[in-house]
Amino acid sequence: LDNLLRHGGKLYLIDGAGIKAETPGQQLSRPRVLENLGVFFAQLPKRLEPFIEELLVHYLLANAEHALPLEALQKQVDKVRSWRQKDYLEKAGRECSLFSVERSLSGLRAIRRTEVDAMLPVLEQADALIDKGHLFKTGGAASVARIEVDGRQLVLKRYNIKSTAHWFKRFWRPSRAWHSWIEGHRLAFLDIATPRPLAVLEQRVVGLRSRAYLVTEYVDGPDLTACFAPYVENGDAPEEQVDALVRVMQQLIRERISHGDFKGHNLFWDNGRWSLIDLDAMCQHATQLSFAPAYARDRARLLRNWPSGSALHQRLDRLLPKLAE
Repeated sequence: LDNLLRHGGKLYLIDGAGIKAETPGQQLSRPRVLENLGVFFAQLPKRLEPFIEELLVHYLLANAEHALPLEALQKQVDKVRSWRQKDYLEKAGRECSLFSVERSLSGLRAIRRTEVDAMLPVLEQADALIDKGHLFKTGGAASVARIEVDGRQLVLKRYNIKSTAHWFKRFWRPSRAWHSWIEGHRLAFLDIATPRPLAVLEQRVVGLRSRAYLVTEYVDGPDLTACFAPYVENGDAPEEQVDALVRVMQQLIRERISHGDFKGHNLFWDNGRWSLIDLDAMCQHATQLSFAPAYARDRARLLRNWPSGSALHQRLDRLLPKLAE
């Protein structure tokens, strides 16, 4: 989309080196029109997907050469979007224009390209920053702290190795920090709110994984538990927040994503949306068969944040989407 520029009420197309005429002097064929529109619509934010039908109508008013069924266009959009997501997540793990990635026997480090100068010092002194920061969680499997670097608040999470037995379970597979790094970028790509992941570091000994660190932006908003605490008995939680909770569950259903730990402290209210944190167990399922029970567990865990007999629990149980039997 950055090859389209708007100026003076007109759209200008730039970077035309790849433009080709299918048949000079003739309209594009229907399959090629669908391909081009699929690529275009697939780059729009996912929240605009309900408006594709309306946008297609406007396109057909300007170019009615071919009948373009919405179903065929949506299929092409889904195909392109799936490819773009796969390509983007692969880039998050290799050296490219978007990410700085270094791999060696002593570790794996990935940083958003625009954040390299700011994040290198953070990763180099991660333990000291956690010790000096505001601790949300310490000890056990992870230590989490809010830190301040050059006047900027961040969240730094260290994934600990609790024991030799724990190390034997972890060293041979991707760290939870790396998993959260990828899942954070997955959510961002899909327009599902989450604090932006900035950097990740896996420490390794002769290639075997040890401690790992993840740096994300800090969301300065109340969590779900705090937001709904005054409304447990009367159920009168703000309509905006309830509707936003329904929407994020619908988004997860649409993308077949399970969170894995929907306690109230893992959703934060931020700019009119619920932002998801603690993505260690998040999974995008390949099939509805595996997704359905995982979503049912997420929904049940979310509702367990409030007593089953409370008005809030009963209201949310009525409103939160369920999967068809």
